[in-house]
Order: sequence, then structure tokens, then C-alpha cells
Amino acid sequence: MWLKAVIVSVLGLVSGAVCVFHEDHDHASRFHDPSLVQDQEHIRQHMDTDEDLSKLSAEELEFRLFNLHDFDNNTQLDGLEIFSAIAHALPWTPEEEELKGKTQLEIEEQHTNYYADFVDEILKTDDYNRDGYLSYTEYTLARRREEAKMDAREIPEELKS
Repeated sequence: MWLKAVIVSVLGLVSGAVCVFHEDHDHASRFHDPSLVQDQEHIRQHMDTDEDLSKLSAEELEFRLFNLHDFDNNTQLDGLEIFSAIAHALPWTPEEEELKGKTQLEIEEQHTNYYADFVDEILKTDDYNRDGYLSYTEYTLARRREEAKMDAREIPEELKS
């Protein structure tokens, strides 16, 4: 299973090296975006199933997505598993100007650093026990935290007390 995670990560690196880059400083919250974690079609593709996922609750979809990226089935996501999940769901899209004059190796390094920073930020904010892994509990706590932030932003200023 570990080999599968490495292969998926390497494929993500290679395929992403030709994309277009944009700066994004809010990586962790994008990782928890409900539209990503509850995307039935995305989950169906990963599961390679025709199962009717519309019958599942948001929490069940979230759990399925988490497990789909837990390649070694240890109920935790390590850096490579997080890398794989975000590389697939949140493509790296550099501007053409940023790629001018760069070698393929430099582009691949920029691509790797983009996602490595992303993974580091996620683990920094979401790995509550600091063991280097994201457990399902930590993941759901972080998701709920981000949902609460999103809900707070949607409340009109005049209604906030």
C-alpha cells in the first residue's frame, strides 16, 4: 500500500508540472471545503462504483473520502496521503510567465514545494497531537472549525452582536 501512495504522489508531480501556478495563502481551509469533501462524483470515481452516493449523509461522504486516501489503512493520513489528496482535488496552476526560462526540474521543484507547503500548513493547523499524522477525528475537528468560520463570515455585520 505504501508503494501505491508513492506512485500516486509521483504521478501527481509529473502531471501537475505542466499546469499553471497561482498563489494561494489559504491552503488549509481549501482542503476542508465542503464542496471538495462532499463531492459525490469525485468519490464515485475514486471508489470505481456505481453506488448511489446521494443516499449517504455528508458525514458518510466525508468518511469515505478520508478512507479513500488512507492508502495503508492505518486510519491516519500521512504527508504523502495528504499530498495525493490535495494534488488530485486542488490542481497546481502556475502562470505561464512564472515558468518562462525554467527547466523541467525547476518546474517540478516549484510544483513539489507548492504541495509540500500545503501539507505542512494542514499538519500545522490540524494535527492536534503533533504526531505527524492526520487522524479522522483531527480531520473532522478541523473541518468543523472551518465550517464555523465560513458560517461566521456569512452573517451580516448588522446581525453580529
